[in-house]
Amino acid sequence: EHVIENERAKAKAAAKNAALGAAKAAKRGSKAHLKKPPEGTVVWTEQTFDKLVAGVPEPLVSRMKVDNAMLVNVLSREEDAFPVLRRLLTDNHSDPREQRRLARRALRLARSLVRSGILTRLDAPD
Repeated sequence: EHVIENERAKAKAAAKNAALGAAKAAKRGSKAHLKKPPEGTVVWTEQTFDKLVAGVPEPLVSRMKVDNAMLVNVLSREEDAFPVLRRLLTDNHSDPREQRRLARRALRLARSLVRSGILTRLDAPD
């Protein structure tokens, strides 16, 4: 709504300037008082769309993290957790070096959970 009102204000100011004459309009031309969009409103215009389409896409970067909550969630599933964790830690968009780092961190966290008594190590899966 504010876009329509702003266009009307611009047209009104342009008409007023045209009626004044060139000399007076240059001296004290009317300016349109533009309204701001309501707070929290995201303004998308055709210019914004064209800029996004023509722009260079932002490179995607993997930000995967392994934490205790992830391990507990995977281990609480009914299926065997080892293949699930292996697939989760190797079938992602991180580079191989980062994948190895994530796997080592998962091992450290799992060992600390076993030491603290939160996890119990079974000889064979149920």
